[in-house]
Amino acid sequence: MSREFRSHRIATRVSAVLLAAAAPVLAADKSWLVGNGVWGTAGNWNPNGAPNGADNAFIGNSAGATNATVSLGSNASAANLIISDGMTLRTQLFTPTIGGHTSITGFNDPAGPDFFRSKIMVDDGTGVID
Repeated sequence: MSREFRSHRIATRVSAVLLAAAAPVLAADKSWLVGNGVWGTAGNWNPNGAPNGADNAFIGNSAGATNATVSLGSNASAANLIISDGMTLRTQLFTPTIGGHTSITGFNDPAGPDFFRSKIMVDDGTGVID
């Protein structure tokens, strides 16, 4: 094998590795795992890590997430947001930026007097428009 041919093969392999490393990270479906908690806490989500602008955020689709509140705690983002099963997203003076669709659906009616509707609670913030 000639030296020139070997150099070309090595350059081709290096290029392939660099292209693979530069490939975009695919969006993930992130599910809230706990009752009350803060959006930015990595362990509150499955897979681990808070959603980012490319991820779909599901609040209320897992067994541990019913009738509770997810507090932003800081500005947050997701590609799409789906809230269900009596869960609440509370803004706490911060801004959720959702690039696509937001769906707020359903309720939870456990035994007893309580009735939990899924919702977003927008706190009065410092901005002109909340």
